[in-house]
Amino acid sequence: MSDRVGFIGLGTMGGPMAQNLVNSGVSVVVHDANPNATKPFAGRPGVTVARSATDVAAGTNALFTCLPNDEIVRSAYLGANGVAAGGARGLIRRR
Repeated sequence: MSDRVGFIGLGTMGGPMAQNLVNSGVSVVVHDANPNATKPFAGRPGVTVARSATDVAAGTNALFTCLPNDEIVRSAYLGANGVAAGGARGLIRRR
């Protein structure tokens, strides 16, 4: 797998953070529960818009999330289409 960064949560804070990664030339896989939030990223060189958090996790070496509350965090990581369902071994580390 090539070096790609995943970013889940493209709202008020996450969108600009992911945009900075893209503008710096980082290959990024993005996802947001609101499909409209991914529109500024669609078609950009080096950007893949994923259908789910699972797809983001399956295609990245590092993952960032910028999510608004505990319920959404749990769903993004542990839900049926969450990070844990698709992440490569070692993507999630318990400390």
